[in-house]
Amino acid sequence: MTHRIRKFIASILIVSFVSIPPGLLARGARGANLIVALKDGPSVAGELIAVKQNALVLISPSGKDESVEISRISTITIAKRSKAGNGFLIGLLVGGIGGGVLGSQWNKGDEGYEGKAILPGVLVVGGLCGLIGLGIGAAAGSDKTIEFAGLSEAEARKVLDRLRGMARMRTAQ
Repeated sequence: MTHRIRKFIASILIVSFVSIPPGLLARGARGANLIVALKDGPSVAGELIAVKQNALVLISPSGKDESVEISRISTITIAKRSKAGNGFLIGLLVGGIGGGVLGSQWNKGDEGYEGKAILPGVLVVGGLCGLIGLGIGAAAGSDKTIEFAGLSEAEARKVLDRLRGMARMRTAQ
């Protein structure tokens, strides 16, 4: 393949990855997955449907609606899905493209060796960037726990407003 064709293919790939609307990839709007620990012992887990004035409405994995009074909440854990796989793939792709371009320039002008460093460049740089992306994705997908019991009224309202933005039905009162 000539250098011009490689540049054209790389340009098409970059434009297509940047221009795909995220809405095409998403299913319906879903609420955040929460684990709500109660002051009196047990915990309730499920998808956040709505944040009402005095309660959180969750739907359990079995499909049962559960209303949790805010005054009973001890901690709220926002369970995030791991983004490690996505981070690895993005790092591998970007690093692979960069490594291929770097490898194609490595032996430029050396007759007989020109283009021999493309595959090692893709493998080495792509692999390293994939591992970096794996770490970044794993950190981005870690759970967040909020100690709700000791918050002031104003702080609790801020947390509830933040949770309202993560609910399936954001405007429910």
